[in-house]
Amino acid sequence: MKTRLIANPAAGQGRVGELLPPVVERLRGMGHLVEVAHTSREGDGIRLAQEAVDQGCELIIAGGGDGTLNEVINGMVGSSAILGVIPLGTVNVFCQETGIGLDSLFACDVIEKGEIRRIDLGLGGGRYFILCAGVGFDAHVISELEPQFKRIMGALAYPVSGIKSLFSWKPTKMFIQIDDQPIRRKGFLVVIGNISSYGGPGISVTPLANLDNGWLDVCIFKKRSILDIIRYTFGVLLRQHTEFEDIEYFKAREIKIEAKRPILVHTDCEVIGTVPMEFSIAPKILPVILPKIER
Repeated sequence: MKTRLIANPAAGQGRVGELLPPVVERLRGMGHLVEVAHTSREGDGIRLAQEAVDQGCELIIAGGGDGTLNEVINGMVGSSAILGVIPLGTVNVFCQETGIGLDSLFACDVIEKGEIRRIDLGLGGGRYFILCAGVGFDAHVISELEPQFKRIMGALAYPVSGIKSLFSWKPTKMFIQIDDQPIRRKGFLVVIGNISSYGGPGISVTPLANLDNGWLDVCIFKKRSILDIIRYTFGVLLRQHTEFEDIEYFKAREIKIEAKRPILVHTDCEVIGTVPMEFSIAPKILPVILPKIER
């Protein structure tokens, strides 16, 4: 099978150079005609995936973290190419959520022995996302995060940056339309989830989200005091936050968000702009190789 592996050398705290050669050897041993293409700057993953589609690649493999994965899907969506994923990044939320796991050689076995499933993608501001979109506080945290600090700290960079950002972020009133239901809320954070995991194992902001159910899950956090943040954090970890009176949870196919001032938006941990912005679900749009489900 003609295959392009798009690898991000900067992913995984710089360990890609060590992890990639055994992966390529394993894939070639399985009979894949693997061409490796490296990203060097933002947007390369999109461009390299588009080139792979144009060159007739049947399988496109994202080798990196969730940011690399996001770029690759945006370059290949709508084509007949199949997606494979090798976890080489810092957190690899998608791989942990779907059972691919964190072992790059096991992920090769999934590509060889797994099954093709068509999954949903979210769409926000003209960009597809596979994990989630965030409006408000988490996008602010990501915008304040220095790349070098992330490389040094790994997954810990996000909570550390979040604590720092608490003192500079102020919630504002948002106008949120959930399908045909308009609501006004003073929101600290709005998370729009395509999967249940958020940032790592055991952290589930949208616990009812599923990759192939045709819905996006929306979770609105309203308050921002230190005590509220602590309460929200424990609620999320215990999967009880959806029962809180100051948190609202919806399922939707279309979401529109506006605000009195520009509020940052991210998709899959990449800031893409500010509100106003519309979000929607693209059902079963992407074929991806995942571990077989026992039936």
